[in-house]
Amino acid sequence: MYKKLYVLILVVILAFSCSKKEDFANITFLHINDTHSKHLAAIRTDKETGAVSTNGGSSQLAHLIKSIKETNINTMAIHGGDVVTGSVFSIIYEGLESSDILNMSGFDLAVLGNHEFDFGLERAYEILEIRKFPTITLNAYEKDTGKQIVPSTFVTNIAGKSILFIGVLTSDEVYADKDEEGQFIVNDEIDSLTELFKSDKSIETNDLLVLVSHSGFENDKEIATKFPNKFDIIIGGHTHTFLPEPVEINNTIILQLNSNIKELGKLDIKVDSDNNIDSYEYQYIPIVNVGMDEEVEKYVMDKKVLVDERMGSKIAMLSDTLDDSNLGRESTVLGNFISDIVYDEFSDRDIDFVFLNSGSVRSPLEKGIITLGTMYEIHPFDNMAVYFEAKGSVVRDILTMSAIDNYGSGGFVMLSKGIVVTVSDKKVVESVMINGEPIDDNKVYKMITSDWLFSGGDGYAMIKENAENTQYIGTDVRDLLMRTFESMEIIDVESLDSTNRWIF
Repeated sequence: MYKKLYVLILVVILAFSCSKKEDFANITFLHINDTHSKHLAAIRTDKETGAVSTNGGSSQLAHLIKSIKETNINTMAIHGGDVVTGSVFSIIYEGLESSDILNMSGFDLAVLGNHEFDFGLERAYEILEIRKFPTITLNAYEKDTGKQIVPSTFVTNIAGKSILFIGVLTSDEVYADKDEEGQFIVNDEIDSLTELFKSDKSIETNDLLVLVSHSGFENDKEIATKFPNKFDIIIGGHTHTFLPEPVEINNTIILQLNSNIKELGKLDIKVDSDNNIDSYEYQYIPIVNVGMDEEVEKYVMDKKVLVDERMGSKIAMLSDTLDDSNLGRESTVLGNFISDIVYDEFSDRDIDFVFLNSGSVRSPLEKGIITLGTMYEIHPFDNMAVYFEAKGSVVRDILTMSAIDNYGSGGFVMLSKGIVVTVSDKKVVESVMINGEPIDDNKVYKMITSDWLFSGGDGYAMIKENAENTQYIGTDVRDLLMRTFESMEIIDVESLDSTNRWIF
C-alpha cells in the first residue's frame, strides 16, 4: 500500500516538474548600435603572427545575424540607432543605402538615432520609408504639426510571450547644426516615459517590457533607477559604451556595445510562467572572420563604384595603421596627432593647448593610401575651430567632465601637446600640468576646441558659460587635417608623438 503511494507521489512530482519545465519560454535578442554606415570590412595583418583578419563590415554582420536566426526562430534582431554618418557611403547616399542593408540583414526593429537627422527631416522620412521593419521613438515630434515622427511602441509575440518595445531618443543638444529650420523637437526621455505610463495603462498587460534607447549609458542607468522593476531589458546606444556583460539596476538588464560594427550582442533569456526572466546568458560576438553575406556584399560593392569615383583622389600615404579603438579612454597616437595638427596651426595665437572630442573621429587611419574618402571616414563632421580663454578652475571642470562623466564615450577629449592630466584610481583629477607648470585655478589659459564642444555638446555647458575673448575662427578641422596630410605626403607613424597626455 505504502509502496504504491510513494510511486504515485513520485509520478506526480515528476509530472509537475516536467510541466513546469515546459512553461519556460526561450527568447534571443540580437543587438547592435551606432553602426554609422561602416559597410566595408577592414583587412588587417597581425604584426607578430602575420595572420590576416577581416574585421567588421555590413556583409559580415548580415551573415552573423542570418546564421543565428536560421538556428533559432525565437530570435529578434534590434538596432540601437545611428545607422547614418561615419563613412563616405553616407556622404554620397545620405543614409538611404543603410536602410537597404538593414532590410537584407534581417533586422526586426530599430530606434531612431540622432544621426538619422543629419541630412534633414525630409531625408530622415525617406530613410524610414525604405525600411521593411518598424522604427520606434516616443519623444521625437514635428515642431509645426506636433505629429510623432515614428510610433512610440511596437508589440510582438515570441515563444508565446507578448513583448512591448518602447523607443527613446537622446534629448541632448545634438541637433542644432542639422535642424537649422527647426523642423523637429525631441522631448526629455524621462518626462516622456512618465507621461506614457500615466496615459497608457495597457502597457502593463504585456508579458515583457523592453526599452530600445538611443539615449546613452548614463541616461539608461537613470531610467532604470527612476522606473524600478519596470523594464526587463534596456537595449542601448548613442555613447558607444562597450559593456562586455550586462549591467543590472533594479532588475533591469542594460546592454550596449561599441560603434562601427565591431561586435554583435546576443542575449538569451528564459522566461517563466509568471513572465519573469528566470535566467539569462549573454555574449558579445566579435565580428571578425565570421563570413560574408553574398547579397549584402554585392550590394555594397555596387554602391562603392560611385563612392570610389567621387572620393578616390589620393591625399597622402600612411606607413602603418593608427587605431581608434581606445580614443575614448586614453591617450593614443591618433588622438595626439590630430590634436597636435590643430595646435600647430594656431600656435601663433600663443595657445596653451587644444582639446577635441574623441567622438569626432569615427574610424582608424588604415595603413596605405589616404584618399579624400578616408578623410570623410575619419572625420565626417563639419566641426569648426573656436578660440577662447578661461580660468584654470574652468579648465579643471572641463577635464573632470572628460575623465569622469565622459570616460569611455565620444565626449572624452583628445589633448594636444602642452598639457598632461593625471587621474587617480578613485577617478579624481589629481594633477594638471600645463606647459610644465601645475594648473593655477585663477590664471587665464588660451585654448582651441571645436564648435561642437564649445556650444555645450557632450555635456560641456561650462565652456561657453565661462569663456572669455571667444573667437569663432571658421577653420574646418577636417579641411585642416587634409591640408596637413597632403603637405606631409608620407606620414611616418613611428615619428609621431606617443606621449601619454592622460595618465590613469
